[in-house]
Amino acid sequence: MAESDPQVIFRLVDDESARLIRSAVTLSDGDARAPSRLPGWTRGHLLTHVARNADALVNLLTGVRIGTPTPMYATPQSRDADIESGAGRPADELTADLRASAARLQEAAEALGSGDDWRAVVEWRKGRRRPIADVPRARLAEVVLHHVDLDVGFTVHDLPGAVAEQVVAESLGRLGALPDPPAVRVRPTDGQATAIPADASDHVTVTGSAAALAGWLAGRTNGAGLAADGPLPELPAWG
Repeated sequence: MAESDPQVIFRLVDDESARLIRSAVTLSDGDARAPSRLPGWTRGHLLTHVARNADALVNLLTGVRIGTPTPMYATPQSRDADIESGAGRPADELTADLRASAARLQEAAEALGSGDDWRAVVEWRKGRRRPIADVPRARLAEVVLHHVDLDVGFTVHDLPGAVAEQVVAESLGRLGALPDPPAVRVRPTDGQATAIPADASDHVTVTGSAAALAGWLAGRTNGAGLAADGPLPELPAWG
């Protein structure tokens, strides 16, 4: 079962953020303006997005700490504008922004501590309501999946087992929250089986390593190498 202690998961976030930063440091200005694996986005768009996502999560954490609900982004338009305006910066500025925003998130998490504040439920992007305790898991998935999207040789198969388990949990949570979720049971060869929706009787059971399942559930692979007792369900795009 995936670890649920927010502070423990944040240590994984810190490790994977550092690994992403090490990849970003290797980019030239030309590399940063080259396409990422995400359609329509350069690597600069992607790195700017990861930095602004950290700041958006700082807003949620700070809002809980001070008792004043704070939206992740001022508006959907401002989120998109910030990504677009930051995408063309030199590689060293992109990396510095990534490093500084990661540090701000770490500080905000430490400031919230380990008490009852983590039980708060807050409004995330697009009006979704989720526990603030989901922040570290969501951030971890954001960092590692976009590291894959950066297209610098890092793949889902490079994910440590504990990190892959968190990405599987985050992916299943997102899929399970859909109005019509796919009926699928994932059975990690190195973990515990989980099904969505829980009451479906016609699940397709998909078996593989946590890393392989994470890649498929998050739309980063086509499921090659996974075993299933029926056709692999078509999953909606990550969003």
